[in-house]
Amino acid sequence: MLMRKMIKSARFGSLRNVSFALIIALGLIGVLPRIGTAGVIGTDEALADSSLRTENIAKIQTALERKEIAARLSDYGLTPKEVSSRLDKLSDQQVTELAAQVDKINAGGDAGGLLITILVVVLLVVLILWLLRVSNKDLKQAKE
Repeated sequence: MLMRKMIKSARFGSLRNVSFALIIALGLIGVLPRIGTAGVIGTDEALADSSLRTENIAKIQTALERKEIAARLSDYGLTPKEVSSRLDKLSDQQVTELAAQVDKINAGGDAGGLLITILVVVLLVVLILWLLRVSNKDLKQAKE
């Protein structure tokens, strides 16, 4: 009888340990982040991605048609066909990044910010020189 109790308690103990381990494992699986999920996307989402790529490529091609950029590309030895074939090989993310950079390009460059900076520096220099001249006059008058 004692042996039966020991066997039952041993079985129950090992069953309890296994259950406890399963509860912890399942709890951890539920808490850990999922790496990736698969799902079906709708037609609207698929078409939106392709239309966005088409818009970005059109934006890039209009920028590439500008004289300055075309001349620079030809300096590098690239023909328009090569540029077009390389543009088609870009991934969606690369096309989006390139289109964002094209948006930043101005026809005249970013001369406005540079011009304002130069004006501010010149005005500060003139102001400092004027203040020094005034203070020098005051010093000369104080010495006399």
